[in-house]
Amino acid sequence: MTDEYVQHFNESQAGESPVLRALLPDDPVVYVDVGTGDYLDWNVTWPFYEAGGHGLLVEPRTEMVAEYLAHRPRDMVCCAGVSDKRGWRSFRLAGSASSLREDWQISHIETGSQLIHCEPLRDILARYPDIRDGCQLCSIDVEGWERHALLGIDWDRFRPDVMIIEYIFYDPHAVGPDISGDWASIVTARDRYRECCRSHLNIIYLRSDLWGRWEAVRDNVPMPHQTLEETRKHIQERYCT
Repeated sequence: MTDEYVQHFNESQAGESPVLRALLPDDPVVYVDVGTGDYLDWNVTWPFYEAGGHGLLVEPRTEMVAEYLAHRPRDMVCCAGVSDKRGWRSFRLAGSASSLREDWQISHIETGSQLIHCEPLRDILARYPDIRDGCQLCSIDVEGWERHALLGIDWDRFRPDVMIIEYIFYDPHAVGPDISGDWASIVTARDRYRECCRSHLNIIYLRSDLWGRWEAVRDNVPMPHQTLEETRKHIQERYCT
């Protein structure tokens, strides 16, 4: 395996990219990426950026900003935490597993903590009205803080076509338990969104009034990976041969 392949995984983490592309086939796509992480590796929005899209990257780790500016210059960047209330909170640092949750099981990789300023997503998006109003894809990956992120959305103003939300509790040894019961009703309330499918990490939702898109492609698109073993096999076949 070459260093190039080791370093670059141009797709979502658990096989969700084919479904997202089937639901959003026309470029350019406008997106909001909450908890962006790496600008490219296993990044949900990278394939859409690469195809000409643009959007907003929301990430509290300041050390990531330089890479965003260098490699994704069309994107806007907001360096903040996302929550249901505005204020300062302690952020536990553990690379891509960094979390606002005190019970997140990252003590074995935790490198410290810092105070970060948090804002509701409605307030952040108010500063980027073109992206808010034109958003087609919203990714939320905030390491167990999804409920608070979702409670901070103004659903009357922000209605992306597709949402992809991480739903598992962090486990250092295996795929953790499903915690979507804490927040799924926020997404599906008033028939806003319906679940299309899920991988072992993320749930993909489609706006209910667009459900015909899913019915048109569901029998022909590869489904996301249902197990960690399936993801590992995919990585081996795609990146290690």
